[in-house]
Amino acid sequence: VSISPVEKLTVTGSIGYVVVGRPVSFTPTVTGTGSSTVYTFTGTLPGGLSFDSNTGLISGTVATLVASTSGTIKVTSNSQTASLDVSFLVVQPPSLTGNASVGYVGKSYSYTPTVTGGAGTRTFTIAGGQLPAGLTIDSVSGLISGTPTVADATTFTVSVTDKIGTSTYNYSINVAQLPSV
Repeated sequence: VSISPVEKLTVTGSIGYVVVGRPVSFTPTVTGTGSSTVYTFTGTLPGGLSFDSNTGLISGTVATLVASTSGTIKVTSNSQTASLDVSFLVVQPPSLTGNASVGYVGKSYSYTPTVTGGAGTRTFTIAGGQLPAGLTIDSVSGLISGTPTVADATTFTVSVTDKIGTSTYNYSINVAQLPSV
């Protein structure tokens, strides 16, 4: 009679960010399972997500920003049990807004677009059009600054990219001559 050793049951994986409005599909990696495997989840799933007790799949789409939640996936097979703690860090995709102010030829100018949502390090670029002559954008902070050199109305698109995604927004800066005194 030959008895095969039972492989140790393990469960691994991580979900990472859960982005509002984007589908989630996560199945933990399980090794050492036998012919009958049971999955259970304890804790709180963000609204819009569901758990499949036959496969361990967590899937769905979170529709609104909610507080981050956590739970435990428990896998039972071959008279063994293994668990995986999971966290759901719910975030909005990045979003740019704001209204750039009027600038004046020969006068120092600065404006920083407003960013909400997203996660991680941000990178800002001009994705379309161009800044008024004499102005630049800082790729880390998004600060648009410098000294305008030409009176003109300029429209351009700022893009911000982070771990979650990319957002763009159209801005206009009117550069005027300073009134003569």
